[in-house]
Amino acid sequence: MTDKSQRVLFSKEIFKAQTSYLQQIFGRIEWKIAVKAGIAASMSLFFGLGFSKLLSRPDSLVSGAWCVMSTFVVLQAHLGGTYRAAGIRALGVLVGSLMGGLFTSIFGSTVFTLGISVFLTVVICSMLNLKQSIRIACLSLSVVMILWGLRPEVSPWTFGLFRFLDSCLGILIAVVVAHALWPTEATQKIRFHIAKTLVTLGRLYRQVVSLKVLPENHQKQYSRLVREVNKLQRENRQYLEESKLELLTKTSSTEDWALLIDQLENIYESIAILRNFNQSNVASMLDEPLNEKVSGVIDATVLSFQELSRLLETGESGETLRELRAAVEDLSEELHRFRSTRRTRKFNFRDVENYFVFFYNLRSIVEEMVKMEEKILTLNFEPR
Repeated sequence: MTDKSQRVLFSKEIFKAQTSYLQQIFGRIEWKIAVKAGIAASMSLFFGLGFSKLLSRPDSLVSGAWCVMSTFVVLQAHLGGTYRAAGIRALGVLVGSLMGGLFTSIFGSTVFTLGISVFLTVVICSMLNLKQSIRIACLSLSVVMILWGLRPEVSPWTFGLFRFLDSCLGILIAVVVAHALWPTEATQKIRFHIAKTLVTLGRLYRQVVSLKVLPENHQKQYSRLVREVNKLQRENRQYLEESKLELLTKTSSTEDWALLIDQLENIYESIAILRNFNQSNVASMLDEPLNEKVSGVIDATVLSFQELSRLLETGESGETLRELRAAVEDLSEELHRFRSTRRTRKFNFRDVENYFVFFYNLRSIVEEMVKMEEKILTLNFEPR
């Protein structure tokens, strides 16, 4: 190859690498969210200023800014989240505006009275079980009290009313934009989040049921995976609650997704139980044929976690779960053969208990995964 050809080939490789890098960068950008946020901000400022001028209010610019902030707080990536944030925002602003008018009328507006008022607002919200609205209520109260300190000739109740009206307008704009531009349902978030949870559970399962010598950083890896699974499960439940706020869904009912989340938690509990037992003793009880069957089931189960995740994302089903069922049937026959030899009598009661718990939960995980596949195949959703 000549020097010129080498230079041309090298240039092509550089161009290809640069193109790939730019594609990765642009792929990270949330274009739809950026457009929705930009349009919502412009609409909020326009209508906020126009509304305040129409009523000849004394703080038009503040009203426009407050309307924009209300829109940003409420506007979420999907409809259910927007509805949920709208309810929390409206309730928090209502409480904060009332507290702002009340405490400003009683205490006035100083550095110390602001601190006392915020303290009392937090206490009141906590007593009313409105903990999710505490920050917004305190922010609304602070704005009312500070603005009254700048314009004491205006009633603090007037400032409180204006803040509430501004928030309602911002909330309305956020909901309209969320519906009009690329409306995404929370059930879509649940779907892909469950797929992600399955992959993480598969990694946790592989580590817990390994019959091999564990690495030194095993405990650290296990703790990290447990934290990740717990976080994903909490988010699954949150998306489920948000999906219930959506008026209509184009995919499946929330009951279907709730069932899948329950099955995920059942699998997680079985994995946790397996973790609580000393599997090294279980491994020592197995003879070579049974050990081979157990390893086959473990490998097939790990692959099945990935297949279920792919099934949720693409709607494509593979052969892994069928192979898993066959592997479990082979294992059952091998266990029958193993028990008939009565080799368990050579071990103490604790080891035998671990033996039965290990295989019971191994089977429970497989059964839950089979149920998940059956449920996923009945769902009506658009592939990614």
